[in-house]
Amino acid sequence: MRREARVLGALSGSGVPHPGLIAACADENVLGAAFYLMEPIDGFNAMAGMPALHAGSAQTRREMGFAMVDGILALGRVDHVAAGLSGLSAVSAFNLARSFRKPDGMEPAPVPPAFTLSRGALAAVERRT
Repeated sequence: MRREARVLGALSGSGVPHPGLIAACADENVLGAAFYLMEPIDGFNAMAGMPALHAGSAQTRREMGFAMVDGILALGRVDHVAAGLSGLSAVSAFNLARSFRKPDGMEPAPVPPAFTLSRGALAAVERRT
């Protein structure tokens, strides 16, 4: 919870789409654990399912894909050191490689179609940037 609150606070004013941090409390004596309060988000979790408007419109899903890529691009422009996030984790080839390995015998979780980008979609994103 402390890490999430730190990241949300650091992203304030960055252009990265995220809920704003309202308050954070690291004192575990208050509720029994650290906690934070963030701004409400009007939307849905596309991993859990999509409303009919989104599920039934290829154009809307395409726009969702571009919006996700735009968010990732904005996140990539954040200077994590200037934002005060340099101590969260060491960025190294080892950590990146470890993040993408799957344990033997485990299958990766299926990716919902809304989150699958084809080579054509990636090329379109490159043309937009």
